[in-house]
Amino acid sequence: MTGITGVDGLASGINTTEIVDAMIEVDRSSTRVQERRKVLLEARLEAVRGFNTRLLASQLDLTNLRSGSTFNAKSATTSSPEVMTAKANNSAANGTYTFQVEQLAAAHQIATGKNGGIASPGASLGAGSLSIQLGQGASVDLEFSEETSSLNAIAQAINNADAGVNAFVIQQSGAQPYRLVLQSEETGLSSEMSVSASGGLADLFAEENLETFAEAQDAQVRMGATGTGAVFTSASNEFKDIIPGLTITAQDVGVSSVTVGTDVSSAAEDIGSFVESLNDAIKYLNANTEVDPDGDEEAGILVSETDLRRGLNSIVRELFTAVPGLPQSMNNVTSIGLGVNRDTGEITLDEGRLQAALTSNPDGVARLFRNSGVSSEPGVEFASMTAATDVNTPFQVDITQAAEQARLSGATFASGSEIEITDANTTLGLTINGRSYEVNLVEGIYTREELADHLQNVLNSTVSNQDRVEVALQGGQLHLNTRAYGSSRSLQISNSPANAVLGFSTNAVKGKDVEGTINGVQAKGTGQVLTGSSGESEGLSVVVTATGPMSSTVEVTAGLGRRLGNSINALTDAQRGTIPNKENGLQRNITTLSDNITKAEERLEQRRQRYIRQFRAMEGIIGQLNSQQTFLEGQIQAFSNAARNYGGRRN
Repeated sequence: MTGITGVDGLASGINTTEIVDAMIEVDRSSTRVQERRKVLLEARLEAVRGFNTRLLASQLDLTNLRSGSTFNAKSATTSSPEVMTAKANNSAANGTYTFQVEQLAAAHQIATGKNGGIASPGASLGAGSLSIQLGQGASVDLEFSEETSSLNAIAQAINNADAGVNAFVIQQSGAQPYRLVLQSEETGLSSEMSVSASGGLADLFAEENLETFAEAQDAQVRMGATGTGAVFTSASNEFKDIIPGLTITAQDVGVSSVTVGTDVSSAAEDIGSFVESLNDAIKYLNANTEVDPDGDEEAGILVSETDLRRGLNSIVRELFTAVPGLPQSMNNVTSIGLGVNRDTGEITLDEGRLQAALTSNPDGVARLFRNSGVSSEPGVEFASMTAATDVNTPFQVDITQAAEQARLSGATFASGSEIEITDANTTLGLTINGRSYEVNLVEGIYTREELADHLQNVLNSTVSNQDRVEVALQGGQLHLNTRAYGSSRSLQISNSPANAVLGFSTNAVKGKDVEGTINGVQAKGTGQVLTGSSGESEGLSVVVTATGPMSSTVEVTAGLGRRLGNSINALTDAQRGTIPNKENGLQRNITTLSDNITKAEERLEQRRQRYIRQFRAMEGIIGQLNSQQTFLEGQIQAFSNAARNYGGRRN
């Protein structure tokens, strides 16, 4: 029901609204205490969340330091940028490589009007059809009416047909200056155009009326010194993974060396970012826990949250704790230029010292932050580990089966023999990792070494990067194997003409995964990688390059990244972290206070209504008394008047 909103006394003359408001305001004093408490808790919750956000940012920057990409980043520079440019990813091996750009990729370009152009680009040439085909792709067929068969209209129709061809009209001198030019959108032999026409367009696109402006061709790069080395082709000027992880882009014909090296700038930036984000958290907590020694200003909103300060101190302490198992000269971040400002507690960074450490010992800096491991025997290398891996245990790695590539053996040729490839046996069909390819050898007479090199070159030009294969000549016998290892790799040669000379088995072969145990527990092999799946070795991965059974002991070290991550997680983890638990507690208290305030306001409103009803009743009584007073006063006045009248008559 609607409450009573006012009772200002008409009878009593008392301002009852003011009186009721004053009485309610007195009763609200306890509610005001709760409201102030709620505002304080909300501000504290917001500050705690701000601190958590900054710690999570530092955790994100720390993740970069824990990953292999930061310290494995590579740079690639070329001696002749005008000949080629290069870029490298983390898998590229450091070194200097020589390449010769023998030709650049080119788009096919042809023009009509070899024997004479058209007088007007808008003149009709007559109804007809046009078919355009790129390489071995499907043809695009276009029909033209009498009204749509001008050079301009044909060019527009080709451009709108999504045929992979650009068309435009050029004007030369003379009475018939207009010619139609067609150019494939993509470069390479696979984009060579074939055109045919009928009807009114037959003469325009007749073979004898077409002039080649530019031949379609693949780019061609030779790795090695002039006249030697492997040849690679590409439909574009970009070559990927000639050297795994390296991409080169041909710019011009010529020779250039490419130098791949470690890019220390990436690691320096990531270390700087982590220091900056951790300092952001430190400064934020300092500002929100500050105490004015003179007592003139209020203390920071988080001054009572001592567990946050303890947690942050733990992170900083962990950062400057030496990493066991590393050389003393490089087992602490102080050796790479990090320190602590004694006044503020912030982390300092000597960028010059960091740059020097990264330049002289990048692996040492990496091991400070990343998990690392050392194997007692060559043939087994530490790769990675997870949080589940026990870092306090040496691991006994026993290899029972080495990983193998898919491998085929071919014919054996005597030294000095001549092997002839004729027109009848140039084609070789093969299936690599489930994908089919057909390569074409070039007719000629080869020595066994020349034949192996030629086969490698044509395979390089045809097979995709993921299916790269390697040709070897061992004791005069040809061998073909996948570049990668493992059971996911397969190889099969079809019974094709060239194999009559090459002599490869036509049986399908597969690679093998490494097999073995870690601390006596069977581990999972994928290619050359062996990974512990349970127990203390869970998550430990090693790369096995051994070619047969062997054993090795691997000792692992948890870098600062893992330890710092654990310290930050102790504060920020959504399930068990100090900060989320504190946020939940503050939110519960805020909710409780909100509920209490709401209930108190409801009670105060009920009390207000009761006061109003009481004052209204009082006003009613006063009104009745006033009425009675008026009546009595009237009666008395009447009696008085009557008495005066009576006395006057007697006199």
